[in-house]
Amino acid sequence: MMFESDNLSYRVSEFFEKFKHDFPKIMMVAQGFHGETVTDTFDRQQVIRVHTYTSQHRVMAVTLGTTNRKQFHYSIPLDYPIKFCLKKQSKWKGRKEFLIGKLIKKKKLPVEVQISKDHNVIVGSRTFNSNRFPSLRLMHTYEEIYLLGNFINNGIMDPRFVPIPSCIKNLRLSLVTGIKGQTSEHWKTFQDEQTSIANTAFSYDLNFEREDIAICYDAAEEAQDKELQAHYEDLLEHYKDPHIHYEDLQGQYKDSHIHSEDLHGHTKGHHIHYEELKAPHREPQTHCEAILSNLYVDPFDFLKTTKSERNEVYQSDRQSHLYADPFEFLKTKSQPVIETAGRDSVNPYTPMPISIHHVLPPRNSESPKTTLVKDLTSGQRLSTSTGGIAPENSENSLLNDIEQLTKM
Repeated sequence: MMFESDNLSYRVSEFFEKFKHDFPKIMMVAQGFHGETVTDTFDRQQVIRVHTYTSQHRVMAVTLGTTNRKQFHYSIPLDYPIKFCLKKQSKWKGRKEFLIGKLIKKKKLPVEVQISKDHNVIVGSRTFNSNRFPSLRLMHTYEEIYLLGNFINNGIMDPRFVPIPSCIKNLRLSLVTGIKGQTSEHWKTFQDEQTSIANTAFSYDLNFEREDIAICYDAAEEAQDKELQAHYEDLLEHYKDPHIHYEDLQGQYKDSHIHSEDLHGHTKGHHIHYEELKAPHREPQTHCEAILSNLYVDPFDFLKTTKSERNEVYQSDRQSHLYADPFEFLKTKSQPVIETAGRDSVNPYTPMPISIHHVLPPRNSESPKTTLVKDLTSGQRLSTSTGGIAPENSENSLLNDIEQLTKM
């Protein structure tokens, strides 16, 4: 017979708190546990019918020793028959002994104790001599819960009841909700049958109490979890303080950023005002530049000239490049034009005749311009062009000009 569960996981104490008013319940072991005794061992997927429960007052104790020695947690019943002695300032306070129930009433926990000498101490399935048993620190009292039930194997309930202590923290339980392949009516009928058998054939000791010292295998882990949880909470509080400080800094940064934006906008306003102040100074400067440009270059005056006048300006500009010093050209009375003849086609090394076209300025407003052409290689006068016949009285002046030209 296969059972179905709710696939949830409960500790023994959690299962008790959830279903203590609805017993009996059938449960399945979701996570098993192997203890010191057979009664402390549970296998995974074992099915147990919990009929009822009982409780017992006990005290939790932890072994004392060096830091490198493993600590064990023990659960001791308050009516434990062996007495204990108090420990004070690393010395035993005489031989005064107390039952643990009376000791707890007299002293506030936690308190350090040592079990009386020359006794056999049973812990689980093992027996120890009390002379070699470690010192203990009694931590706190608590109520141990025992779920009283029976194992179900192949649909048949075992008549022996088993106590399931809540101190086994690693044991996990889940609620059985039905039988695989069967209807809910069949499941309800099965539960009613088991209840009838338990009520008529079985008996449960509602006064059940465990008399020995029990090992709480995972109580140390639980205590460590509590310490880690407390440490985590301390770290969390410590983290909150820097986080709050960070938020304060972030708020200050936002305020500074807003202030920076205000300053930036204020700077923009000053910049715009500066541009407005600078604009009136630009206008006179622009006007001055326009006036200066008109003093040197007037494109409209150039357009008023004739084509011949523009050619003369062009030729004068060409001749200015023939002088090393263009200002020397401006000192002359006339504008020479130097031309070179082509090389001899027969003998390319024949010296090239060079001629100078010298444009002589007119003697007066009515005299035409005279052009004298002279061969510089032979010194022979080649031609004279006046646009007409030169007058006789200008012969000497013309010859003087030619002489000056040849000396150049």
